[in-house]
Parts: sequence; C-alpha cells; structure tokens
Amino acid sequence: MILVTGGIENVGGAVLEQLIDAGAPLRALERDPARLGELGGKVAVVKGDLSKPETLDAAFAGADSVFSTVEQLLGRRARTFYEWLERHVKVFQ
Repeated sequence: MILVTGGIENVGGAVLEQLIDAGAPLRALERDPARLGELGGKVAVVKGDLSKPETLDAAFAGADSVFSTVEQLLGRRARTFYEWLERHVKVFQ
C-alpha cells in the first residue's frame, strides 16, 4: 500500500489521481479529509498532521511506500516528521 502525504491540493493530488487510475492500493494522510473532495471517495483517508507525530501511526500502518512533499509544506517543521520517521520506519537503500 502506498501512503501519500502533503500537497493533496497540488502535487499530492495529481499523484493520487495517477495512482488511482493505475489501480494501486492507496491511503492519504490529510489534516482535513474534506479537502480531498471527490478523491476522498476513491482512497482510504487517515486524518493526521505530519508535524504531530502522535497522529502518524495509523497512517503508516501497513504502508510499503510513501510519497511525501513534506519538505515543501513544513519547512523547518519537517524535522519533527523526519525524526518520527527514523524511529518508526525501516529504510531500504
């Protein structure tokens, strides 16, 4: 399953549309799920905020891949997300 985070109205939304068309299993992390509009009915949605680590476990559970524009959206606050990611996600190189 692919988790898409950040920029849902911009880059993330375009990525979601392409992955939906490809039939990929998806989940979207969104602070305000209503912002997904029609896409919300085509993808699993988890309410959360990348700058609040306590909201991330449910979103990342079972995810094999992540597409994120966190750096663009959070700037310096992205560090909180990256620290959480290092503690919870196995990174493949």
